[in-house]
Amino acid sequence: MARRILFIVPADYDSLKKKGVADMILERDENGFFEKVITVHPFVKKSKVIRLNNIHTIYEIGYDLPGSNFLTKILTRLLLPAHTLKLLFIIRRIIKTEQINIIRSTDPFFCGVLALITSRVSRIPYCISIHADYSKRYELAGIKNIHGISLPPKLIYFITKLVLSKASLVMPIRESLVSWAVNSGADEKKVFTIPHGIDFLALEKGNDIDIFDAFKIPKNKKIISFVGRLSKENYVYDIIEVVKKVSRKRNNFVLLMAGDGAEKENLKNIIKNDRILCNNIKILDFQPRDICYRLRKASAVSLCLMGGFSLIEACAAASPVISYDVEWHYELIKDGVTGFLISEGNIEKVAEKIIFLFNNPEIARDVGKAAYQLVYEKHSIAQTSLVKKKIYSELLHKEVSYGQFV
Repeated sequence: MARRILFIVPADYDSLKKKGVADMILERDENGFFEKVITVHPFVKKSKVIRLNNIHTIYEIGYDLPGSNFLTKILTRLLLPAHTLKLLFIIRRIIKTEQINIIRSTDPFFCGVLALITSRVSRIPYCISIHADYSKRYELAGIKNIHGISLPPKLIYFITKLVLSKASLVMPIRESLVSWAVNSGADEKKVFTIPHGIDFLALEKGNDIDIFDAFKIPKNKKIISFVGRLSKENYVYDIIEVVKKVSRKRNNFVLLMAGDGAEKENLKNIIKNDRILCNNIKILDFQPRDICYRLRKASAVSLCLMGGFSLIEACAAASPVISYDVEWHYELIKDGVTGFLISEGNIEKVAEKIIFLFNNPEIARDVGKAAYQLVYEKHSIAQTSLVKKKIYSELLHKEVSYGQFV
């Protein structure tokens, strides 16, 4: 039987290229397991089709609206129902034309609804992958919206429960998300963990630049790195306070923040107007994935107070990582062994641990090596691909008796 899968992903190709992660789309065929992989980006500005190769094609389905950004935002909200109908029609047509036999949504919200409806119409199974504790992220971000559309919390819960309860499979990317999935409506018997995979060889083959030269950092300075979205849920303001505390005892370091996000301009203003911060922090904006990897490798400390895939990649760079003891971090960060777990919001302790690592480079090196080893054992792409192939195979086998999915 032909193996053809359609992904519904809340992203856009240009942004993925800017982040340096667009090539990760090619990993979705699981080393040739799928002969065809279609990716749909349903909430973009302009429609286009991107053919990456004979296996991978991206359909970006846009609102295609003229006018200013302000006008576009208003029209986007008003046209959401019409755009949803457009999406359902186009996705159904793609499924039929490309002979798709599995749908996978990478969120349990609007993308999940699209997967559920097109699954029923096309009579093929759909699965949902869970990438975060969304309740925690909403709490930290202080918002209740999906794809920029504000929704009441009860409606978000209803959508999530409906999508997860009807899914053929629910696939959290880590063990700690299993309970969230079940509590949010998933059938425990249909929940299987699919860990993120990292292609270590690809990372090592990346741009081998000297980070100190590239970003004009004096060689006698120690680098603290942060790589991720500049957003409240990543505790970026805690990081600012940490730098202030470290600066009172050490002046031979610089924090490099690689990323973009809603808080970037405010962070820049805070840094610019503070004499100490402006000497100790540089915001680099988005950097390609290979540059981020080199940045972490060059770091005396990697700060990842909140992280998903970014925590995995920080550990893969073999630099010592400091994280808050939240969400799933304990799965990778064994305190004092593969990194350091600090209670949420304990800025003083984070600063103390940074200074400890500055003063003890041998311990820092050993901790980084242990983190690398653990990540390699749990997240090497060869291992994670085997897990996903097994799960997909079982789902394809069950597809023959589709009645059980309805």
